Amino acid sequence: MKQAFQDLVNLCISHGFNQTSAYFISVLVVLLSLVIGILIYICLFYLLKKLTHAVFKGLEKRRGHRIHLEFLERITNLAIVLVVVISFLGWKDIGGSLLGSAAVLTGVIGFAAQDVIKDILSGLLISIYKPFDLGDRIELEDGTAGVVESIIMRHVVIVRIDTIRIVIPNSKINAASILNYSYGEIQRSCLFRFPIGYESDIEKTK
Repeated sequence: MKQAFQDLVNLCISHGFNQTSAYFISVLVVLLSLVIGILIYICLFYLLKKLTHAVFKGLEKRRGHRIHLEFLERITNLAIVLVVVISFLGWKDIGGSLLGSAAVLTGVIGFAAQDVIKDILSGLLISIYKPFDLGDRIELEDGTAGVVESIIMRHVVIVRIDTIRIVIPNSKINAASILNYSYGEIQRSCLFRFPIGYESDIEKTK
């Protein structure tokens, strides 16, 4: 940038301008170039944003408004902002800085996503060992009871008897003691107590 500015000053001087006028004209040219460049990038950003919004609106019309589509649209908009900013500042400098701090970024991302990774691994263990399955009636340590409606990599959804749904992270339910009323296909027994009077005939009661 400094070399380009100096070349522009030398060009103005070679055309007969004095040094002060050459510097003044060079500054105006640089400022004008920056303004035009910023306007171009702003127009490009809004154009890409409008295009992305139109694409996701089309997907919502076909599949309905889903949270994953909204999340994906936000991620796409963030990616567009990053691409526009990095391309404006220069891919070479930004790319070198990112590569130089790759280890730091990996550590930060791993620390921030440790809960998500824990839930994914817990969901994998639940899928392998199957302490419960879809449709099972279970009860947790805290008294939460209901029927398992869905099991995904992030959480488990349990429907209570009053149709209220409870979303429980996989890592939490994987570490809890579970009372599964639907586990296995074996006969079960149940104890019933029938109080009778002292004067009643025991054999006849049986």
